[in-house]
Amino acid sequence: MIYLSDHAERLCSIREIANYYGFSYHHLVKVVGTLSRLGYIGSVRGKKGGIFLVAQPDHIRLGTLFCTLETKNTHPPSPIMPYLMVAQKSFISALNQYTLSDIRSHANRSI
Repeated sequence: MIYLSDHAERLCSIREIANYYGFSYHHLVKVVGTLSRLGYIGSVRGKKGGIFLVAQPDHIRLGTLFCTLETKNTHPPSPIMPYLMVAQKSFISALNQYTLSDIRSHANRSI
């Protein structure tokens, strides 16, 4: 998503992003599929197609993104779960103070 926000002026290919970060192309296809189903990434099919961010980076809250992508726990309830839920709420609240733009600007300063 950071790569897409850095290249918002054009469509990007999954292979291009995989090569840039050294990710597995096949794994990234699955991730992009998930992000597309969730409405974060759009795509254009065809030879000149590619993917793009649907929302502006400053509208994508990190806590909301985390909650959307988090897999649901299928294990039996544990006595520690209520405490973990309180911690998770604080974690999500802290993450929601930041957007994809914040990560993007931090990453660009680090380079």
